[in-house]
Amino acid sequence: MVRCSRPIPALLLVALCLAGCSRPPATTSTAAPTGPGAIGLYARVVHLPDSQGFPLQGRRFVQVSRVLPGSAAERAGLRPGDELRAIDGDTVASAGFAMDRIAAAPPGSTLTLRVLRAGEDLTLLVTVGAQSEVFAAEGAHP
Repeated sequence: MVRCSRPIPALLLVALCLAGCSRPPATTSTAAPTGPGAIGLYARVVHLPDSQGFPLQGRRFVQVSRVLPGSAAERAGLRPGDELRAIDGDTVASAGFAMDRIAAAPPGSTLTLRVLRAGEDLTLLVTVGAQSEVFAAEGAHP
């Protein structure tokens, strides 16, 4: 029998009795996170001027501008100032491309990032998380 401190409407009581007077089992979700991927970084495009001082004619690259503390990006070793050169072998030409590429990766997957730091090429492996979880701690949005 179901006991409750509040009155139960008659129709609901009949439905419960027809179902064996049992409460539905509690559900626990063990499903993997879904949605857009994230690793906990912000990026920007940097334009370096050419020898004559024209910024749009010089070198252009995507730079990590911020790494969230405790994020997958931090655990992988990314640092602000790193030049993001490739994601899984695809050349990074814009910050938008980088963010789209990371967002398209399913949470739980691993991305291979190629970065340039102080003139040294590095290859870093990073595990993708769900955007909703990665940016929730700061109340930030990518």
